[in-house]
Amino acid sequence: MKSILLTSFLLLSTIFTAIGQSPTVIELFTSQGCSSCPPADKLIAHLSKELKEEVIILSYHVDYWDYIGWKDPYASASNTNHQYEYGRTFNIRSVYTPQAVINGRNHVVGSNERELRGAVASETSRIDKSAVTIASLERVAEGVTIQASFKKLPDNAIIMYALTVKEKTTIIKRGENRNKTLKNTHIVANFKKEQTSYNQQDVVLSIPSWVAKDDDITVVIYVSEPENGIVASAAQNVK
Repeated sequence: MKSILLTSFLLLSTIFTAIGQSPTVIELFTSQGCSSCPPADKLIAHLSKELKEEVIILSYHVDYWDYIGWKDPYASASNTNHQYEYGRTFNIRSVYTPQAVINGRNHVVGSNERELRGAVASETSRIDKSAVTIASLERVAEGVTIQASFKKLPDNAIIMYALTVKEKTTIIKRGENRNKTLKNTHIVANFKKEQTSYNQQDVVLSIPSWVAKDDDITVVIYVSEPENGIVASAAQNVK
């Protein structure tokens, strides 16, 4: 079965390259306080290595598990609010972890490999309605300055700018994952959401204190429409 899945995804990579689509965006809502989340964290790390530039992965750590006894150092109320916005979009009664949202159009249980791969595969037929170009990035004392341009930006576009950290390892001392050592990847350190029609943007994203100077960080930009989900995306490492 694994060989069949690998063959299918090699084919997907060829298709994406041939038609010039922007990467598929996978947003994982997770928490170090949730015992069901580590398998999803491992799965997205694996998919990132397997699919490389064909996907962009953002791991949003939510804070509603903190009450159990372990405060996730990467969690924030902003991340939780972002997930609740998807809850309203999908008209679901309650949010959950681990939840994976694919291109803002579909959601699955983040640890279900078959469903997640199927949701990513379903994106091969999409036609991008816009394009993102990251013109420049600079890491400064205040954070990261971003210059980006957009082609065919929809009138009702919502632009998301996110700063992600490639990898962090944490020893969990309390809560459902007590005494486990967890490796998290593609951790969203900060993000900014803007509703604009300007085709050129200058944005600054601050870097939180838990991000070390030698951490590998990436800027992700994606464009979404209320009715069509994510219609363009791009990512670039910050040197």
